[in-house]
Amino acid sequence: MKEYQILIVDDTSANVQVLGQILSTKGYQIVIAANGKQALKAVEQQIPDLILLDINMPEMDGFETCKVLKSQESFAEIPILFLTARTDADDIAKAFQMGGSDYITKPFNPLELLARVHFQISLKEKTRELNDTNEKNKQLVRVLLHDLRNPISAIKSANEMAQEDKSLTDTMNGLVGKAVDNCLNILDSVKKMYAIDEAMYSPQLTSVNLKEAIQSSLVIFEHRLVEKKITVHLDIPENLNALVDASSFVYSVFNNLLTNAMKFSYSGSNIYIKGCREKDTILLSIKDEGMGMPQSILNNIFDISKPTSREGTQGEKGTGYGMPLVKKFVELFGGKLTIESFEKPHPLQGTEVSLHLKES
Repeated sequence: MKEYQILIVDDTSANVQVLGQILSTKGYQIVIAANGKQALKAVEQQIPDLILLDINMPEMDGFETCKVLKSQESFAEIPILFLTARTDADDIAKAFQMGGSDYITKPFNPLELLARVHFQISLKEKTRELNDTNEKNKQLVRVLLHDLRNPISAIKSANEMAQEDKSLTDTMNGLVGKAVDNCLNILDSVKKMYAIDEAMYSPQLTSVNLKEAIQSSLVIFEHRLVEKKITVHLDIPENLNALVDASSFVYSVFNNLLTNAMKFSYSGSNIYIKGCREKDTILLSIKDEGMGMPQSILNNIFDISKPTSREGTQGEKGTGYGMPLVKKFVELFGGKLTIESFEKPHPLQGTEVSLHLKES
């Protein structure tokens, strides 16, 4: 169970002692500040879950302390419960105007104090949970927008080619069918991703032949590879099998990696896909000869809260959310992912992503 920390800000030691005794009985961790300036220093060292703030203090009173805290983004969400001997309606109104969440009057009633403290901390936790859920839902929408772009583009290209040359209709129908299957599998992967975040899903790991899985993915991307004049060199043994969730591996992991490799590759360059056994694991690598990544992006490539999206070599757009998704699934398979990238004019210019997977 989490131990919540409460910062008590009061220049009267008797008040601090009473508050500390009442709150300690319920397991709250107590930090003490004798005035507003000490309170600001304490918050900078560690952000508390709640602040009990006396209004009437010398030098910097509670109103001014609250105003400073609420003006700083890092501290603005800390709930503040004002401590006051005043019952004047104007003072109470000012407490709320300054950003206070609630107030309690002196002398303290233990039951009332504990009830108000519990309510504010519970409210903060519920708000945090709602914000987390909202961010996860936004992330899933971004993943959908990102991953559905490729199969939908394939369907569009196949339709245009069939319109221009009727003899290609049967071939293009086959491609459209595979692209539709790709869309459905992406939707399934996003559904799994949501279930993972809600602890309602554990992957069904099966033996997947890597060469066959990757070849099925390359068919979907063939039109884009041709458009950009990229040559894919596939070097994977016929009998190399990995223990993964089949649909998630193809549609959420490999498709994302290949999309990135194409996006950042120059026209007429190469992409190398290699697989081999390495001790008791399988090593699968995807290497391009593209623009590479600066260290600033490489450092944040898996952090969904940091902007890492860039345009490709032909202005291709992206969301920057592909790699966090890839990492999430690879780790769910019991594997790990590493990246090495170099920008021009480095002789090894480009990016190489390596997956270390369990062999089946």
